[in-house]
Formats: sequence, C-alpha cells, structure tokens
Amino acid sequence: MRSSGLGLLLLATLLASALAAVSYRGHKVYRLVPTEEQLQTLSQLREHPALDFWSRAHRAGHPVDVRVPPHVHDHFRAFLDRQGVLHNVLIDDLEQIFEKERNVTLVRSIPKSPEDRMSFTEYQRYDDIRQYLSQLASSYPSTVTEQTIG
Repeated sequence: MRSSGLGLLLLATLLASALAAVSYRGHKVYRLVPTEEQLQTLSQLREHPALDFWSRAHRAGHPVDVRVPPHVHDHFRAFLDRQGVLHNVLIDDLEQIFEKERNVTLVRSIPKSPEDRMSFTEYQRYDDIRQYLSQLASSYPSTVTEQTIG
C-alpha cells in the first residue's frame, strides 16, 4: 500500500512538471543574414542543442531566424561578431510576446456583446453560426434580418 502511494506521488510530480508552463523570459530571436562563406558555419551551428533555428540557412542573403536562450546569448553574439555575420535582434524578450498573445486570447474569450462571440479566424460549427446570426438579428432588428436562401 505504501509503495503505491509513493508511485502515485511520483506520477503526480511528473505530471505537474510536464504540464508546467515553459518560460521564455530573456530568450531573444535573432535574424541573421549570412554570406555564401558563412552558410557552412551556420549549418554547423544548427547542431548546438541550446539554439532553436526557426528557418534554415539555404541561400546567401536570405534571413535566418534563431531563438537564443539567455545563458548562451553573450557567446552567440560574440560568435556572430567574430564571424562577421550580419545580425539584428528581431525579438528582445520572447516571453513578452507570449504574454501579449495570452492577454489578447483572454480578452477575446470574454464575450462583451453578441457580435464578439464569433471568431472569424477559426472554423465554427454550423449550429454556432446559426445561433450567432440569430443573436445578431434579435440584437439589431432594424439592421439585421435572417433569411433562408436554400
């Protein structure tokens, strides 16, 4: 009985850590523009486990975006400077972008009026569309009417 309790505790701990939100505080996204000579160097840099390449370095002059965690930021930037790779910081703190997105999503999920209840950026169920249109017609009877056309 005691070992099953410890197993359950271990399982709960593992599950909690798996579901914990990942923070990208301090992670920067760099945009690199390599020359022909620098392409091979960047392809080798792809193997670095801490770097997250968002696009591949396939042609000279084409931008390559890389997420860089804070603990390797100084080394990464020094490497780029030594190699002469043209670069700029595209996103200074990735977590701030995610926080803004979460806030926008939260605000969108709280309907203020019937017209705010429908998202036009996602597919909707037919019944939800019909309900939305009915709500519009009842909220704005002088402007909106429902008609079945087929």
